[in-house]
Amino acid sequence: MMSQAQQRSWAPLSFKTRLLIYLFFFTLLSSLLFLRGRREVLTDHEWDVLIFTQHWPNTVCMTWEEKNPSNNSCRLPKEKDIWTIHGIWPTKLGTIGPLYCNSSYHFNATQLASIESNLTEYWIDVEVPQPANSFWKHEWLKHGTCCSALPNMSTELKYFKAGLEWLDKYNMKNVLDKAGLYPDTNTSTDLTTIWLGIKTGLGVNPSIHCIHDKKTGQYYLQEIRICFDKSLQLTDCDGIRSRRMFRWQPLGNCPNEKPIFYPNTIPPRSRKPLPPPPDNSVISLLKVIQFVMWLTS
Repeated sequence: MMSQAQQRSWAPLSFKTRLLIYLFFFTLLSSLLFLRGRREVLTDHEWDVLIFTQHWPNTVCMTWEEKNPSNNSCRLPKEKDIWTIHGIWPTKLGTIGPLYCNSSYHFNATQLASIESNLTEYWIDVEVPQPANSFWKHEWLKHGTCCSALPNMSTELKYFKAGLEWLDKYNMKNVLDKAGLYPDTNTSTDLTTIWLGIKTGLGVNPSIHCIHDKKTGQYYLQEIRICFDKSLQLTDCDGIRSRRMFRWQPLGNCPNEKPIFYPNTIPPRSRKPLPPPPDNSVISLLKVIQFVMWLTS
């Protein structure tokens, strides 16, 4: 708390001046916390956890189609409402990577012949017209080659088999269904509810990722990431790189205060902009001031 002398020196300042000082320190604090979490891409091959990433095909498709509406289309899994695999990513805590660890490990599609039908359904390349096998090749060269020290992932076939086994055991459709969260284009949920559903179902902290629809301003659930240690046991994703500002927030890039949509269909390209929200700038500003005053008291 401020001493009487400090209070006397503070009192003559105008409200506007004090407000600017509060905002300055709030911005400074936010920047420091953000920079604290930033790291460069890792250049050596050491890693701490494996991030198993599943993505929601409807949201992936919407994003892909809008990159090039005249050419891009989507390939969706035959089984309805399943999450599919994006990849298994060895990761050093606080960084991105390592990446592309062994240039002598080439991609050979024939090694995957025994599981190709399952990969085509569950490790599906949603994006059309990408070249055949380009998605699998990318994941193996960029991430799979960094798993080679693990006996269970020392070959291309073992790497992709591990992903299929984990999807069968930890598919986010089942996890979210048990939490009462079902795909619904017209109904939104919130980040805390999604996080709690996964945390309750698996017992570990996930990392949850959304895309922001610039047409409507809505947020769509896109990816859910869970982590494994080197003994291939589930572990918290705490410590992986994330866009969260404060440690008490759920990992990922989804907003805490916005509704999040988990669409059961691909949102149409002709989506209309939402009406602008009511002007709550004064209320928001007062909340910021209140928070900073609490933080600095």
